Amino acid sequence: MISTAGPVFSEFQTKRISRPRPTTDTRIAVDIRELFRHVGGNVGGKALYRWNSERGGQVPVATLFALASPVLVSVTHVGGAMPEETLDVTYTAGRYGGRRAWFLCTKLGCGKRVAILYQHPRGFRCRHCCQLDYQSHRERSYDRMLRRSRRLRARVGGGLNLTENFPPRPKGMHWATYERLLRSEAALWGEISSAAPDRLCGRRNPAPTNGR
Repeated sequence: MISTAGPVFSEFQTKRISRPRPTTDTRIAVDIRELFRHVGGNVGGKALYRWNSERGGQVPVATLFALASPVLVSVTHVGGAMPEETLDVTYTAGRYGGRRAWFLCTKLGCGKRVAILYQHPRGFRCRHCCQLDYQSHRERSYDRMLRRSRRLRARVGGGLNLTENFPPRPKGMHWATYERLLRSEAALWGEISSAAPDRLCGRRNPAPTNGR
């Protein structure tokens, strides 16, 4: 008979419960492509952005972006708690000529080249420094397939109702392009129907009967 003296201890491992990170659609953001379309890339050009006041007190009522020089954008806020700042701009050669503008993340030690900067208490920063996820990363595979199918249908003028037949070829679209979209959407529809047969009623025809 074996006996043990003294108390017996059990080890418990504490498991940290991680909370999901916020998504990009919960923050105000500035896209340099949109900004440069407004200011025309001209030094001195200005664009006033008015923000949704429902996002909370940290968000300014409006923000004025001004192209102070080809490589600097000055930021002035109206209301809110974000600091005024200057955003650095850099350029890369375009694939088909010209050049493309980028923001540089303002966080010390980052400087990542990005097209979009997001709201942060210390100023606009890149998505990684703001620790933001894309909403699409939260979607289940089924929801992702629905979104992709609707996007394909939208390219040919279709609506959001996936139980309707695939729309006919729009005027001016090449047949090769249309048939490629049709095949892609038909394959997605098959996956959607298999994943949730009880949630969607089948279409009368999986594909339109248009002829050349």
